Amino acid sequence: MGEHARRPRRWRGRGATVLGAVLALAGFLLVTAVTLVRVGLLDDETLLRALDTGNAYQRIHSEVLPQVLVGSERADLQEWIMDELAPDGSGAVPAEVVSARALRIAVPPSALRSGTRTALPEVLGYVRGDGDRPDAELDLSDVLDRADDVAEIEVRSLLARVAAAPVSSPAEYRADLARFAADLRSGRVPATVPVLDGALLPEPAVDEIVEQFDDVADRGARDRLRLALSAGEAREVLLIVGAAEVGAATRQVVEQLRGDALATGRERSGGRDVVTLLGGPDGPAPSGIAGSVETARRVVRWFGPATAVGGGVLILLGSALIVRGGRREVLTAVRRLSVTAVVVGLGVAVGWFSGTRLADSRLPPPPGPGGLPSSLRELLVDVEAALLADLDRLVTLLVGVPVAAGSLGLAVSAVMSRRLRVPVRVLVVVAAVTVVAAGASLLVPWRSPAAAHPCNGHVELCDRRYDEVTQAGAHAAASGHGPVSIWPEQDADLRAQLDLGIHVLLLDSRRWTALTSADQLVAARPGLSRQVAERVVAAVGPSPAGRAGSYLCHDHCALGAVPLVDALREIRGFLDASPHEVVTLVLSDRTTGADRLTGEELGTAFAAAGLTPYLHAQPPGVRWPTLGDLIASGRRLVVFTEPGGQPQAWLHRAADHLRRTPDLPLTSEDLDCRPREGAPGTGLLLVNHRVRRAAPDRNDAATVNARDTVVETARWCERELGEAPDVVAADFVTLGDLVEAVDVLNGVGGDVAPRRPPPAATVAGDPGGEHRQ
Repeated sequence: MGEHARRPRRWRGRGATVLGAVLALAGFLLVTAVTLVRVGLLDDETLLRALDTGNAYQRIHSEVLPQVLVGSERADLQEWIMDELAPDGSGAVPAEVVSARALRIAVPPSALRSGTRTALPEVLGYVRGDGDRPDAELDLSDVLDRADDVAEIEVRSLLARVAAAPVSSPAEYRADLARFAADLRSGRVPATVPVLDGALLPEPAVDEIVEQFDDVADRGARDRLRLALSAGEAREVLLIVGAAEVGAATRQVVEQLRGDALATGRERSGGRDVVTLLGGPDGPAPSGIAGSVETARRVVRWFGPATAVGGGVLILLGSALIVRGGRREVLTAVRRLSVTAVVVGLGVAVGWFSGTRLADSRLPPPPGPGGLPSSLRELLVDVEAALLADLDRLVTLLVGVPVAAGSLGLAVSAVMSRRLRVPVRVLVVVAAVTVVAAGASLLVPWRSPAAAHPCNGHVELCDRRYDEVTQAGAHAAASGHGPVSIWPEQDADLRAQLDLGIHVLLLDSRRWTALTSADQLVAARPGLSRQVAERVVAAVGPSPAGRAGSYLCHDHCALGAVPLVDALREIRGFLDASPHEVVTLVLSDRTTGADRLTGEELGTAFAAAGLTPYLHAQPPGVRWPTLGDLIASGRRLVVFTEPGGQPQAWLHRAADHLRRTPDLPLTSEDLDCRPREGAPGTGLLLVNHRVRRAAPDRNDAATVNARDTVVETARWCERELGEAPDVVAADFVTLGDLVEAVDVLNGVGGDVAPRRPPPAATVAGDPGGEHRQ
């Protein structure tokens, strides 16, 4: 009778234990789900980190936008354009294609990152229910204004690849130039560029040519055309003509986009928010982006604080039933609670990891022409994988808590139990302590700040020292075609170069001294004939008094200059907007005596531009910090000055840190990687990857800036010198693939080209003047 009476009580105790375990499991699942949604999926930093890990901004810029804008699967739009030309090279290039690439350059990865960091928290806040609908006032005017400016650069880039056709007489040159202009007016890229060989045009001929473009070029373009003709720079003449002709059609496309954007973003918004606008005039549709946002918001309501509290109540209720099922025996209750905690934790872990691995989450192919582009689908898959890895760490942390607590409880009950032998108790305690220690390690913050953001575009570079990274550099970075009318060495301004991925800017800082004779230009640019120098001085006009202040200019400020403080403010704007980028400036001042800027003047200019907090001072004899350390310190601007030293600690003497190789020869047989500047044994190697002529040549740049050429030259020099280059500096960095080549050299840009000499006959002859070392 007594035995039969105890059996129902025993079964009731076991039933209470089972029910308690089920309730505890349900409560833990609810708490886990709320944590995953609120702390994982809808956390700003988690999603931003997944985008960074998937290199989303760079891939949108280089892969997705080209495919969306022109329907090309290829990332290199310029190469795609040239392949689409007719075999004779005379096929038409639509203005829409040029505008597409201009828009792509106008929206660099840094702008995409900045915009995402602004918009994503607003959208996620709305989905979570703790924020208002995102504002619809999206101002695209800055982007479109910049695309308008970049369009001319794209035209120059396209024309730079056209072969030169030398002619000997001014009359023949004028005739060929007329045909060249006619092709441009019809929207066609000519097969050749006429080049006047060995003669300068007389002034009447210059006037005649300029008059041909009165109806298509504004006054500024005509003035530049006149200067270039007077200097005998035939290729520059035609680049200006091409920019005026094709650029006009391109600007029409950009103006249309500007009008549409303003009408959609402001005039048509009517005070409505982004979600409403996405849904169209009738509000959010049940499908599409707006419908998905609203659906997500409704679902997320079920994963709020109330659900988490409910889960906690279920856990407490289940624990109470388990304790009650233990018939008030403390050790039995502790043991059952501990076993339940371990089983619940391991069960959730097994369910999560098996479910996420077995489920096929790959995005399906697009259902039709309106589906996602393949490049975007591939990007989303990679971002999803990065997000899943973060969620895995969060789930591991969540399940580690009950598993560790349960293991500790089992250890305590084993020690206090008299039924177990001493060796068994010791074994249980050791096992439990091991599990608890492993669980405690999970309490380290699951977010990894060091890996949260890329350094100079790539997470892999964060742990590398400053002198262990190869960086892309721009020669005469301030000598863009805007401020410089004659002999520009870049097409983009400083901000555009930085946005492109150029991290080293070589700048010529000096005073604006008097220009009184052609001898000054001949001395500044070896290989320049006196006849051309005299024509240039006559065209720009003498400046016997010079100008006060500090400037950035190449050769002579009379040919075009940028105020030093204005340029430094432009650099500060990039640093402010790009908190994970390290920038280097190499300031060169070849003037002497009182004409040279002092260290105090440079310090005043940097302070006026607001750059002082960014300046890094490298102690002598100390190893360079990593890029991650520089970024963490906020001192992300490294400055070198040449030729002499300066009193400020942040003005590093270039000769103590940098060695320079000579410029590229006209043929690879004469390639010489031996540094000609800088003391032997200094830490940083700068490879000059440009062909130096009497006048800069875009055709040279389009050839030597190609990815394989840059990589092969750098690898060749590495083999000859026994060290990899730290900087590869080029002219016209918007031409070719310099940044992509540097990624390859750093091992973050795909396959590395084999180490072999650069291809022979790197560039053509030297019609513009003698080659200069």
